[in-house]
Amino acid sequence: MADHTIPTGAAGSDAGWTFISLRPQGQHAALRRAVAGLGGQLLALSPWRLQRLHGTPVLRQLQRALNCDRVVFTSPAAVAAAASLLPLADAQRSPWLTVGEGTARALQAQGVAEVHAPQRMDSEGLLA
Repeated sequence: MADHTIPTGAAGSDAGWTFISLRPQGQHAALRRAVAGLGGQLLALSPWRLQRLHGTPVLRQLQRALNCDRVVFTSPAAVAAAASLLPLADAQRSPWLTVGEGTARALQAQGVAEVHAPQRMDSEGLLA
């Protein structure tokens, strides 16, 4: 099912509840499965779609960011976009931080050795 469509039965569904997802287009699948597993219905209302930037200025900005004392990746999509520009394992200078476990796994899949994810997987957990 395409993410930009309303799931069949969303209005007047047999599900006891509906979860409204504002994730970007194409980013609802895992959440859709989790919600269904809990007996709910997901309504995907994507206000945007992810687009990767390319070119020398983007690469320079990424390299500058990766040279900082603290590097934070906020999503597996961010990891994939950065990895499409340069090998992340070669760029790591210190432990990198993530907001969640999925992002940590994405970095590890790219060969990044030291990744820290908070127990509370949100921005407040990262700051703690």
